Amino acid sequence: MKREPEQRSDDREVGEIRRTDNCIRGAIEVEREETSSRHEHPVDFAQRLIEVGNVAQTVPHRHDCESFARDRERRFRPFTRSNVVVTVASTTTVVVTLRINNGRSTLPADRMDATDPAVARAVYEAVLPTIYRNTPGDIFVVRTSLVPAVLSRDGWSGRFAAVAELQSTLERAANRPPVFYRSEAFPAGVKLVTAVESGRRSTSFTPVFFTADGRRAVVYFEHYCGNLCGEGTPVWLTRTTAGAWQIGGGLMVWNS
Repeated sequence: MKREPEQRSDDREVGEIRRTDNCIRGAIEVEREETSSRHEHPVDFAQRLIEVGNVAQTVPHRHDCESFARDRERRFRPFTRSNVVVTVASTTTVVVTLRINNGRSTLPADRMDATDPAVARAVYEAVLPTIYRNTPGDIFVVRTSLVPAVLSRDGWSGRFAAVAELQSTLERAANRPPVFYRSEAFPAGVKLVTAVESGRRSTSFTPVFFTADGRRAVVYFEHYCGNLCGEGTPVWLTRTTAGAWQIGGGLMVWNS
């Protein structure tokens, strides 16, 4: 009895069929038929150890499903490389110089301090006793100056509000080379030394910066008292009616 095929023929043709090889290279071995080690014939089904489950049945028109899937792929293909537009934003390189250690300049000192030594000495005389309070021994001051420490906006509007007019002056000085000091700018008993000669205890100062009326001043110092011992503090001073200087306030920016 003839049945209609599940799928009709298409327009494709059968290609050329290659004939079988005329010879076989090398020796071959044909295994002999052996009897099975277990039950394998239908009459043995009753003696099976594992129950036979559902047997998969043929699915008519299954090729139609595959054909539909292929058609869908053709209709809904993802974007190709030509559809992608990549926009690369331009970049701007910003060079920022950060001073990790406040007061230390990478520039070499190139001149002497231009501040009047007598005026500067009066300010240093007021600051040194607060640093070497009850500390016996010689006072060593580094001959090369520091540059001013950069204060925050809160610092200028808070503890240094009385000398806020000096903010721009100190910020400009922070980017200038340091200077050398004269011994006349410090009180008697102070020894000027180089950074190498300073040893385990020494103090470094910036030049003194005065307000326009000359009645207030700012100076920054760093004091080292040994291994992992030191501080960096800017202070502002005011001149009394008697002409002496006294500290009005300060802000420790680092210590160890």
